[in-house]
Amino acid sequence: MVINFTLPCSIQSISYLDEVVPFVIEQSGEVTQHRFYFALHEILINSYESVQSQYGDQTEMNSLVVSIELNQEEVIGIVTDNGGGDIHQCQAIVNEKQIEETLFEDRGRGLLLVRELVDDVSFQKGNGDNVITTIRKRRT
Repeated sequence: MVINFTLPCSIQSISYLDEVVPFVIEQSGEVTQHRFYFALHEILINSYESVQSQYGDQTEMNSLVVSIELNQEEVIGIVTDNGGGDIHQCQAIVNEKQIEETLFEDRGRGLLLVRELVDDVSFQKGNGDNVITTIRKRRT
């Protein structure tokens, strides 16, 4: 099963997804995936902040594109934004940093939390300024 959303880049859209994604996944018979939901929320917040830093007052004129896939082995979340984030820096945080290193920093804690909550997190450059973030969590 694949669920796709294209929503305005806003805190309201993130709140909507925080409600709808668990409902839809659980209606499919899937066991509640609290760790996945929390990780998805963190990725959405990062995407929102990236778009906001790029577009300021025009943030809501941009979109967050979210795809949720449930297959036999895992739940996959894919978030695409056009904030033009630095995918190499994000991947370095996930691969190399420890929580103690970022505990008192302004940025990076959310990605470390995501790393602990899911089985895999990766970043890709898409077309233009698009950044595609993928999280994967094995089904329990």
